Amino acid sequence: MIIEELEDYPVHAFVVTPADPKADIAEIFSSLSFAAGAIINFFIDLDIPHNMMIADNGQTIYIIPRKFEREFKDFNIHASWLEIAGLAVSRSKDAHQAMTAESFEKTLSTEVSLEKTEFETLKTKLNEFFTSKYT
Repeated sequence: MIIEELEDYPVHAFVVTPADPKADIAEIFSSLSFAAGAIINFFIDLDIPHNMMIADNGQTIYIIPRKFEREFKDFNIHASWLEIAGLAVSRSKDAHQAMTAESFEKTLSTEVSLEKTEFETLKTKLNEFFTSKYT
């Protein structure tokens, strides 16, 4: 398994992919689910809210640690997986008309995503967790 940081996106996230995408599909899914489950259980133990998205026919898992849920008054949205994936679902016409791609991305990066220092600390803790448990 490869666990990397998502680059060039408004939210900080971990991306879990198979080390060998040509391996047996059952082995890939078993390894992916094990790694993703370990990360998610780690987040649950630390009381870290998160979202998970699965892409590429199940061979890429995005795990997004985030701030606790709240409503963003500027756009009248909630940060569900839809919004984190980039689909802005506004609950009012006025908020929708006032929203721009830039303002939406800024809201995701400042209001939903962990701060860079928080994410770096979490990354270090997660690395220590995997190193202590699985090496």
